[in-house]
Amino acid sequence: GIWDDVRTYFDTPDVYPVPPPVGTIVHDLFVDTDNTGIASHTPDVDIVGGGWADVGSFPVEIVLNRATVPTSASPWDGIAAIETNESDVFISANVAMPTSSYSVGIVFRHIDIDNYWRAIIDTGPARNYLRLTKVVAGVETDVQTDSTPSYAQNQNYLMTITLSGDTIAVVDDNGGSVGTTSTDHNTATEHGIWLTKVNTYITSVASITIQ
Repeated sequence: GIWDDVRTYFDTPDVYPVPPPVGTIVHDLFVDTDNTGIASHTPDVDIVGGGWADVGSFPVEIVLNRATVPTSASPWDGIAAIETNESDVFISANVAMPTSSYSVGIVFRHIDIDNYWRAIIDTGPARNYLRLTKVVAGVETDVQTDSTPSYAQNQNYLMTITLSGDTIAVVDDNGGSVGTTSTDHNTATEHGIWLTKVNTYITSVASITIQ
């Protein structure tokens, strides 16, 4: 009936027809004209007001109302970050894994390209895991990997990250979880998204909320 239709509409991950939760700092469904650069795109909610910044190797843009990297980009990554003025936040993102894809996820406590954290789901060749990685002075360290769940290609996943002081906790709706305690970048207040393109396989993010 009509109420089932309404319930389905409100439960659809790519649709946010009601106001974001109280306390939301950033909320973005990435609705925009195709090929709009992320730095030219206005988030649905941006309390600080600084907007998105392209901070990775390759530009991030909007295509089909998702944040992604251009088909013309060469490998490897695209990163977009946004200022929140808060280091302790809760981040949730709907990420999309196309067929034969590589990695996609959330960047957090970002300072610059040589200093940040990321949590990614990777379904590339010989890889199938949720992984937490830190980058300090340009050196990448894989902090924890959960390869127990089976992550499927051509699938969407909900990722969440809770940041509180030195504590980092990452979970997804596929049963994956990683976490740690660390003082590295624990006062950094930029957070955002991680995308990749290898050959014709491009990952994307459908929405992100930071509270």
